Amino acid sequence: NHPLDCPVCDQAGECSLQDLSYEHGAVETRYEFARRTFVREDIGPYIQLHMTRCILCYRCIYVADQITNNRVHGILDRGDHSEISTYISKAIDNDFSGNMIDVCPVGALTDRTFRFKNRVWFLKPLDAHRNCEKCAGKVTLWNRGDEVFRVTSRKDEWGEVQSFDGKPGWICNTCRFEKKNTSDWTIEGPTTISRHSVISAGHYVGTVTPPDPLKKVLHGRQPHLLLDIHNISEVNQPDVHLSEIEGPAVGKTFDGEVHASGKNVTDVKIGLGPNKEGTDSTNPER
Repeated sequence: NHPLDCPVCDQAGECSLQDLSYEHGAVETRYEFARRTFVREDIGPYIQLHMTRCILCYRCIYVADQITNNRVHGILDRGDHSEISTYISKAIDNDFSGNMIDVCPVGALTDRTFRFKNRVWFLKPLDAHRNCEKCAGKVTLWNRGDEVFRVTSRKDEWGEVQSFDGKPGWICNTCRFEKKNTSDWTIEGPTTISRHSVISAGHYVGTVTPPDPLKKVLHGRQPHLLLDIHNISEVNQPDVHLSEIEGPAVGKTFDGEVHASGKNVTDVKIGLGPNKEGTDSTNPER
């Protein structure tokens, strides 16, 4: 029932459904029934809900139960009418609501401040931290150049929010939505990302360049040329500039007559040059 919104979805590139599809080679769906459709809904100042994409995993509800005492959203209705919504149209405005975006495996909950601004594989993730009284303050900055497009919780190799000192690394909305300058953070370095992730395209972390064996063998000395090609070749001569002669180079060009050339091959083919018979376009004597 999940729609094919990948080309326009902000979750593309870090979507669990995409990963499963690529892993198992699913190229089409067998779902033949009418799909459920819902109107997009803003459930807070920072979060937009696309219920059409929701797979009812309940993760956002479980997280809200863990980090707040006044959860105002949940599953409404039953069966194929089930949907996530707020009770009596209340807005989600607690200071840790942004963490529900991090745990959503699909693009059902999206960051309103990041919508349609960039693709994740064009951004460079960096680990950073700041002293925050509300949360751990350890985040991942998603930069393009010096501009911070979004701030998220740090995740481990399984895509789960990391823990620090035995406590989950949830971050507050102040760190997530209001601190969008690199000057607000202490940059630790590039985020370690799996090489199989599309996010790591073009900026793999930990790539090691193999050492140059010549430096070790020569002990710092500069290598000497064992063969100077200009001394033994009649073709590679530094005083012959092939771009300055009128036609193809011939033997005389390298025998001292640096401006000697044969007939242009194009002229011979169309009969413009003196050698209209086209017997040998590179030798002016024939």
